[in-house]
Amino acid sequence: MAKKRVVVLYGGRADEHSISCISTAGVLGAMDTERFEPIPVGITKDGKWIINGEDPRGWNLDGGELPTVKIPPESRPVMLDPSRGQDGFFIGEPSHINSADSGFGTSFVSMSDPEMHHVLTSLGHVDAVLPVLHGPYGEDGTVQGLLEMMGVPYVGCGVFASAACMDKHYTKVVLDAAGIPTAPGVTVDARNFT
Repeated sequence: MAKKRVVVLYGGRADEHSISCISTAGVLGAMDTERFEPIPVGITKDGKWIINGEDPRGWNLDGGELPTVKIPPESRPVMLDPSRGQDGFFIGEPSHINSADSGFGTSFVSMSDPEMHHVLTSLGHVDAVLPVLHGPYGEDGTVQGLLEMMGVPYVGCGVFASAACMDKHYTKVVLDAAGIPTAPGVTVDARNFT
């Protein structure tokens, strides 16, 4: 039986970037490589998706510098073509990561453009995505929504549950509406102080 190919997303734009990196080390160490082929895809703090970056398996909380997704020379950008679903993951050349005039200002491409066939390589069929992302732009429903739009299976909560759980006020509203007891509380936001 062929191994299931799983993109493991880590890093991200949130303040919890480094914790996501450390969590990924644990996830990759625990994955059964007899059954799964993990494909680590890092997201830099400014939102660039890369492959072939530093191997996150060696990261830990040893009291030193916290790990971050950096762009080493051998890394390559990951681009998405949402219209291709599970076959919509592509990798570009290393020079495309930081080049302002490369045409890769976003992580989205259309493989119907013949020019893209000369500069991108398919990552192959992806069976599922495992987002190991913390905070906004990761566990708040944004990545889940992107994967839903692409038709790519993923691990974890769906869009609504992810979004609702990131906003503690709305989490309480949903729980109260379902008859689940919650502790009394008051929501305070910036509008209360203007």
